Amino acid sequence: MMKVTFHKLISIMMMSSLFFMTVSCQELLNVGDDIADLIQDDGTICLNDFLDVLDLERSDLGNNADEELEILISEQEEALGAAYIIDCAARNQVVALTERPIPMVDYCDQDPCNSNGTCNSEERSCDCEEGYVGYDCSRCATGYSALADGTCSAMACAEESCGEYGACTDTEDEGAWAISCACALGYDGESCGMCAEGYGALMNGTCAVASCTENSCSGQGSCSEVELEGAWTNACECNEGFAGANCENLADGYVLLSTGEAIPNPCTADRCGGKGECDWNELPEGGVLSTCFCETGYTGDACGTCDEDNLFFDDEAEGLNCLQSECPQSCRDSATGSCDDDNPSNTACVCDEGYAGADCTLCATGFAPLANDMCAPLSCTESSCNGNGNCTDTESDGNWTNSCTCNSGYTGEACADCAEGYVATEAGCVLDTCADDSACNGHGSCEWNAADGTAGECACEDQFTGTDCGSCAEGFVGTACDTCDLGYIPLSGDRCILDPCGNDGCSEIGDCSVNDEDGAAVCACPEGYAGASCEECAEGYEGHPDCRPLPAPEPEPTIVEECDNPSEIVDCLTPHIGAGEREDVMLLIDVTGSMRDDRDRIEANLTELVENVANSEGRFGVAWYKDNQSCNEPDWYGMNEGGLLALYGDDAMSNQDTLQQFIGDITVRGGCDLPESMLDAIHNVVNNVSWVSSSSRALVILTDAGFHTGEKSTHSQEEIDTLLAAYGVSLRIVNVALAY
Repeated sequence: MMKVTFHKLISIMMMSSLFFMTVSCQELLNVGDDIADLIQDDGTICLNDFLDVLDLERSDLGNNADEELEILISEQEEALGAAYIIDCAARNQVVALTERPIPMVDYCDQDPCNSNGTCNSEERSCDCEEGYVGYDCSRCATGYSALADGTCSAMACAEESCGEYGACTDTEDEGAWAISCACALGYDGESCGMCAEGYGALMNGTCAVASCTENSCSGQGSCSEVELEGAWTNACECNEGFAGANCENLADGYVLLSTGEAIPNPCTADRCGGKGECDWNELPEGGVLSTCFCETGYTGDACGTCDEDNLFFDDEAEGLNCLQSECPQSCRDSATGSCDDDNPSNTACVCDEGYAGADCTLCATGFAPLANDMCAPLSCTESSCNGNGNCTDTESDGNWTNSCTCNSGYTGEACADCAEGYVATEAGCVLDTCADDSACNGHGSCEWNAADGTAGECACEDQFTGTDCGSCAEGFVGTACDTCDLGYIPLSGDRCILDPCGNDGCSEIGDCSVNDEDGAAVCACPEGYAGASCEECAEGYEGHPDCRPLPAPEPEPTIVEECDNPSEIVDCLTPHIGAGEREDVMLLIDVTGSMRDDRDRIEANLTELVENVANSEGRFGVAWYKDNQSCNEPDWYGMNEGGLLALYGDDAMSNQDTLQQFIGDITVRGGCDLPESMLDAIHNVVNNVSWVSSSSRALVILTDAGFHTGEKSTHSQEEIDTLLAAYGVSLRIVNVALAY
């Protein structure tokens, strides 16, 4: 619906009555049904509701709100009928009327409070009685509920009416509401404060089902109730022989008699020794009888013996173990053998001495049958003929006797003696081969060797060899074997040895000669070579077989130990100053604040040092450093623009005063926040001084902290070592703190 303010509506009416009629019909009159729905039972319409239907607000009425409202009402006269508009927000004040007369009816005459309150005609409102609420007192207040006759009565149920375990319901009773409790399962009583039948109170006050009943322990025990995890549980004390939560089972080791009594099982685990099955029966006169049904091979009341009647025997293993004998019946019937019933699994006959075979009908080894078929021990043994002949058995008087046939070289009844022409050795009787003196061809002697059993063995002269000394020994040639063979050389004692110098005896480097005593090669090695055969380089040489002199050694480490006992600084510098040799010496002084106590002593010693310099052949300079990287550039005296140290020779006296003045002007002052930059100072001094190449060079540091690197130094100790080595500068540390 189009929203049109009243001011706009009047303007339109003035311009064109036809257009106003069009707007009124289309925009205003079509809301009649909605306006009719707003009329209340007392014939009034709230102003705000009326404007809402017209899609207007109070602010749209303008300054002449009453006049504009009268126009709107006249336009809706048909829909309004006899109703009149009130300002509900201003306590029912009438704000506009239709042109019809207002009915003169008292507001309270129509019982707008439904007889449940006091009516106020002026304010057109109700003051409700207790238990009633609403603009017309037609509803029950909170805590009240309508009875069957419509009267509002206070409800009886409160929060605790039925306790914690009941639900409260209001029930109408004689014109009022009364309490009715519906108790939870297990609870009873007017307010559900008791446990119902079959339930019991737990420690926490709640009701739980009682657990003990007539059949709780199966009739085989006594029942008692125990609270467990918020519930009642039954605990059965079972009669002897019964077990289980409800005594529903037989206890282990018990059996049930027909009388319902439980007794210990007569068939215990060891009743039949593990070799049979046990069973029991009730006796008519009372009591029980247990019986063992033994496994095959076992017998006895408790199956504790072997059934020997059926050839079962104990194998004598741990515990009873009956096995059926596997020995054949023929062995049991044998006259010269028997079965080993202690080992029933043994299938062989145990034969009498001298007999063998499955049925013990044969003679054993070392036995032979006599004429009567009895087995008798043979007389021949391995030692019968001492191993020097063959033994033969002969039957004599029901026994076997032996006789020997001796091997060649042996004789006697038991072949224990040597035959004629043989001699006895540890190896036995051997033919005497040394009987002929020509056995070694005149070049050796025939000797016996009892250890290995040989006889007539030749011990040849040095030049000869062979079993009969008939050949030249190695290294000898000629008819008389008196000449050294090619490649051999003679030695004292008529010896020929392989020439030790003939096969690269000195590695083809040295001169080889032979030692006449032991025949060893003796090598005279040239310079640079060493070893028994010149096989290695001598000390100071490398690269065998070319053995070149080693390069000159690298300079010794440049950083030396601190002065051990610097009682006087000059004493510590003596090896470097005034030694009479040409030497460049640079003195580097630590001038940090910690040196303040040492300054005077240093100055006095340096003054003495300057005097010594005047008598030296070298050059001398002084520099200082402290502990700030921004101020670690050394200052020194005695250097010209070219960086050369001032020479102290003929002109030493002319510069001495200036040098002492420089020493006297040194100011000891504290550094910054860094350790002394000793490495950086050394680096700058060594690089900035023009050292004389022919001089020995020394850098002497005066400090109270000893040698140290400083954690923020620009240069490492390895760099400084390399730099000092490259310039050939030796370093000496004088720790003045040790001078006290």
